[in-house]
Amino acid sequence: MELELHTIAEIIKGTLHGDPAVKIKRIVSSEEARAGDITLIRNENKIDIIKECTASAYIIPANFPDLPCNYIKVKDISSALAKLIPLFYPEAPGEIFVSKHAFISNSACFKNDVTIYPFVFLGERVSLGSRTILYPFVSIGNDVVIGNDCILYPSVIIYNGVAIGNRVIIHSGTVIGADGFGYAQENAHFIKIKHEGKVVIEDEVEIGANTCVDKATLGKTIIKKGTKIDNLVQIGHNCTIGENCAFAAMVGLSGSTTIGNRVMMGGKSGTSGHLEIGDDVIIGAQAGVIRTIPAGSQVMGTPAIDLTLWKKNQVLLSKLPELLNKLKELEEKIEILSRNKG
Repeated sequence: MELELHTIAEIIKGTLHGDPAVKIKRIVSSEEARAGDITLIRNENKIDIIKECTASAYIIPANFPDLPCNYIKVKDISSALAKLIPLFYPEAPGEIFVSKHAFISNSACFKNDVTIYPFVFLGERVSLGSRTILYPFVSIGNDVVIGNDCILYPSVIIYNGVAIGNRVIIHSGTVIGADGFGYAQENAHFIKIKHEGKVVIEDEVEIGANTCVDKATLGKTIIKKGTKIDNLVQIGHNCTIGENCAFAAMVGLSGSTTIGNRVMMGGKSGTSGHLEIGDDVIIGAQAGVIRTIPAGSQVMGTPAIDLTLWKKNQVLLSKLPELLNKLKELEEKIEILSRNKG
């Protein structure tokens, strides 16, 4: 693939500065860039990279100063990257086949345009949509429905009764539909609560590697359209996650948590059970949420508090040694005054 710079600017809706006819063959990192390449600079403090880099052009944020080279200014670097990578690195069309080494129940149903690799297991009454790909060692239980254009990478496990929409991507090692962590206690012993609910994953969800989504005790665990979940995330039983949310690695949701739309959770953050998180909430990394959070809030810390208050508290924490020294000085002065009066 070779594109002129003005064409790239049109594709990413950026403002071009420099020679519009420059030909670009690759998009690469600044460390790898050479003549014929375009690369990205995200941070203004890294502009000096240009002095050592031999790239033919750069993509930079709209608020950057003008540069002495060919460049395109854009509002969002990540959006530009998402549009250009598929152009310069198109995926080769894969072979469509059903391996004779897969175990497929007689009641499974799918069209002839799916791809099923060796050692896949399909249980009873499984339904696969068009153009779906199942990589080796994927195991799909009974009564599972998977939509069109889905990709399940190696060693994904789907338990019985899970429903998965269209254009869903599930990465290796993820388990969907295992029992939730539910037990009753009687006479100091745990009694397992049998889980008879389901998991529903709507269209255009992506789930990272080694993530677990537990089925409901009764009812449904739901991940709604467009939500993106990183690696090593735990979604407890009976949780509902809204549309277009984003969860970073090691997020943990306790059972029956309800998450609104467009919620973002930083790495290692988590919630207690039976909470409601409103729309457009941002939960910072390592935050521990133990109460309901209203829509539009930004929280941080454990227990999670308003972000502005958390920042003020961090400033005060940094001053504690200084305050402690002042307190000791005051105590010494009070002691001296007390002795003099005596």
